[in-house]
Amino acid sequence: MEYVLYVLAVVAAILYVFKEFFSKPEKPKEPKERWAWRLGCWFAITLFIIAALQWPSGSEKTQPGLPDSLKVMNERICTLDSLIRILLAQVGTLNGEEDGYADSAKLQAKCIQATVVLQTALDSGLVAIGLGNYSQAITHLDYAILAAQDDTSKAEAYFYRAVASLLWGDNLSASGEKVKAREQYVEALAGFDTTLRYKRDYPMAWSNRGVALGNLARHEEALANFDSALVYKRDHPVFWLNRGRALGNLGRHGEALANCDSALAYKRDYPEAWDNRGVALGKLGRYEEASASYDSALAYKRDYPTAWSNRGVALRKLGRYEEALTSYDSALAYKRDHPVIWLNRGGALGSLGRYEEELANYDSALAYKRDYPEAWYNRGVILGNLGRYEEELPSYDSALACNRDYPEAWSNRGAVLGKLGRREAALASCDSALAYKQDYPEAWYNRGVALGSLGRYDEALASCDSALKYDPNDTLTVKLRNVILNEMKK
Repeated sequence: MEYVLYVLAVVAAILYVFKEFFSKPEKPKEPKERWAWRLGCWFAITLFIIAALQWPSGSEKTQPGLPDSLKVMNERICTLDSLIRILLAQVGTLNGEEDGYADSAKLQAKCIQATVVLQTALDSGLVAIGLGNYSQAITHLDYAILAAQDDTSKAEAYFYRAVASLLWGDNLSASGEKVKAREQYVEALAGFDTTLRYKRDYPMAWSNRGVALGNLARHEEALANFDSALVYKRDHPVFWLNRGRALGNLGRHGEALANCDSALAYKRDYPEAWDNRGVALGKLGRYEEASASYDSALAYKRDYPTAWSNRGVALRKLGRYEEALTSYDSALAYKRDHPVIWLNRGGALGSLGRYEEELANYDSALAYKRDYPEAWYNRGVILGNLGRYEEELPSYDSALACNRDYPEAWSNRGAVLGKLGRREAALASCDSALAYKQDYPEAWYNRGVALGSLGRYDEALASCDSALKYDPNDTLTVKLRNVILNEMKK
């Protein structure tokens, strides 16, 4: 509509000028007629001038939807193209033009419609998160934070930035980069804290803050955060599931089970809740129910490798080794590069007496995750069962290189050192195991063997007594104790 008035003015002026100057009318003779003729000429000229002054400039025509107050600022015309160039420059698309763009972000946020800037940056950040490019996502979301004009918008921008850090941490953790992952979790936690300063009643921020705390092994704090999320939204199944996971990490498996059931009460077709329910049941020794829970998870999501793998664990506990092996194969069909599945598959093969294949599966697990102490440990165990002690020892050493606080590896290392005739080293290794886990009967037993081989029978007998204190029904320790007593009588 703003153009119609200008067009009508121009047309009227042209018609009047044409009539007066080009149709060759007779020149007025009377004074009144001459004045009217002159006024008409001036009117036509005035219409031309007004039309020329009022007609929109080229810059205005390119963005007619912007309010007048935002069209010009310090004699600079604002365009969305300038924002796009800034965002592209920040991710390296405009070579050599990066300098100065970061400093002008605040100016651009003021210059362009704030809501447009915010939504553009948020959308770009969310797309980058979806693509797994978390560094780029954080760059976009930093612009969203600068563009946010109110507390609600700031809370949203900080929230998604924290989510990007959280997911980046998960990605780094899966790659074995634990230190960098922890840095991202700490940054995510700080981001959720800022989010909640701007918007206290933000349940998703509370829940994700709990996830970050859980990843930092601060499970009690994580539980409190899930409770806060549920205060604002009681019927959210994800919050119940996350709360159940925190309880499971605290060893409160009965409560974890109840929380998974609460999640399923609000969302029956929730495969992750069924899977975690199975985990809780397994921890409680209810393997038949656990297996059924995994079946429910797979009924809703067939391509769920974690549920297939966990189902295999439950079936193995039930002695159904062939079915367990099939379940692991299904898991690998969906995720070939998952080291945990290879580890579990190796265990099933060992239960079937297929030891060489078991060893090969542990090697496959290590091919995908070299710093996997459990795979190194299991590899050492099977090599010991095969009588390959010289190869067994380096596997325990590798396990301990990945995780020093691994009493089972220390104890088994002591046992194999004893078999290799390195008795003093065997004793030291058993002592290391007990330094990490004092109530570990196997380590006391292996220590007794090492001391007995050194002829230190009194100490060996005391080690046997300590082992029986923690496991009174261990027949191997009873037998060793009798052997030591016989040696002492000689």
